[in-house]
Amino acid sequence: MTGLSRKGDTHVDLVNDDRVYLAPSVKWAPDDETSLTFFAKYQKDFTGWGIQFLPASGTVLPNANGKIPRDRFVGEPDFDRYDLTIATIGYAFEHQIDETWAFRQNARFSYLKNVQEGVFGNGLAADGRTLMRYADEGRSQLASFAIDNQAEAMFDTGPLAHKMLFGLDYQYTHFKDWGTYADVDPIDVFNPVYGSPLPALDVYKDAKTTQHQLGLYVNDQVKFDKFVLTGGLRHDWARTETLEQFDGSRTDKSDSAFTGRLGLVYLADNGLAPYASYSTSFMPVLDDPSFDPETGRQYEVGVKYQPEGYNSFVTLSAFDLTKDNAVRYQGSTAVQTGEIRSRGIELEGVASLDEGWDIKLAYAYLDTEIMDDTEGTGGNTPYGVPRHRASLWAKYTIQRGTLEGLGLAAGIRYIGSTYGDDANSFKVPSVTLVDLAANYEWKDYEFQLNVSNLFDKRYVASCFSQTAGCFFGEGRKIVGSVKYRW
Repeated sequence: MTGLSRKGDTHVDLVNDDRVYLAPSVKWAPDDETSLTFFAKYQKDFTGWGIQFLPASGTVLPNANGKIPRDRFVGEPDFDRYDLTIATIGYAFEHQIDETWAFRQNARFSYLKNVQEGVFGNGLAADGRTLMRYADEGRSQLASFAIDNQAEAMFDTGPLAHKMLFGLDYQYTHFKDWGTYADVDPIDVFNPVYGSPLPALDVYKDAKTTQHQLGLYVNDQVKFDKFVLTGGLRHDWARTETLEQFDGSRTDKSDSAFTGRLGLVYLADNGLAPYASYSTSFMPVLDDPSFDPETGRQYEVGVKYQPEGYNSFVTLSAFDLTKDNAVRYQGSTAVQTGEIRSRGIELEGVASLDEGWDIKLAYAYLDTEIMDDTEGTGGNTPYGVPRHRASLWAKYTIQRGTLEGLGLAAGIRYIGSTYGDDANSFKVPSVTLVDLAANYEWKDYEFQLNVSNLFDKRYVASCFSQTAGCFFGEGRKIVGSVKYRW
């Protein structure tokens, strides 16, 4: 049983961060060959809008009136809210039939209900301080059932050892989305006065969407000496039906696709494991019935290294990923871009050293480009994607003495600059953040303290437009917790 009850604030004035969470699970294993695990989850959030849709002027660009405060709330306290309910129930069944065959079945039912009301910024007037605003009210419900059946066979054919997987999965989703809109009186973003009366909101969306997706797949992992070859093939059939009750329009769309993957790795005796892989993807879209399914293809080469006798691991990889019909969000609005290509290098490493030291490092270089777009931004970099990202985390645990078991940790994160829109008309500056942590175990208790953004640095996390599309990153956050195990 895992549970959480939280009351809290955020870095934005008048926005709470309250949550209730409960997740029980139980496993039944009548013998060594059979197990059945039931699980459930319930989560209820009572929050507000932590994102305020602020203009670039006063956040990342100069404003004659100064800088907009990071905690500025531009909505209406008596109206704004974001209440979310999530519930899940399911099971995971596994049975080892004999030395060759095993059967698994995983099933899950999920429910989501979202009630959201908010007043948001919609661009600055010529004086640089009067913020235009609008109100948006939404109600959405999503119910989904998914089941996955797998048969696994482990056998040899001569010198080749096979681990073959056959599967059939099905997913049903029912989604209802309702939204209203109205313009609201502006507010002085540098000296806000709340309490403006809200007009009647007009309905702009009232849709019901049903989606069925069936997938059939096979995968084989073949070992020969020090080589491991993995290949898989999958075929999906999807059907999406949408009724827009607002205007009476109907959309019925069917899609299908073959996807696959192929990978080869060599397991050397010295811990080196060079590898190469190719994979494709297919994902039908639920947000908008006019959207085509997302598809993608990725090439990747790399090397993994785990030195014998050491508790450490390093991975270096290079990849080329192309996504067609990519769905991205500008605020709460979904947009579909024709083709985006991402090329990059990733380095990750973890090591547990003598005398209580643990170190983690990561670095990513990403070259992302819009290859095909009807908005005329082809050749540009998508908004919000940093070219460089790096982090380093070190932890020391005292090994002896009165404070034995006390862990002290510190980390640094670097997020490179990003473009603030697809037109690449301005940039969001890079930022370096420092985090701290401490933990101590005593009997059945564990005490932990986490501090993120230690120096309370004011920074903008991302933008998608100059007018009203910038969002501040979270300020200093201190979380203390006590855990008891029995």
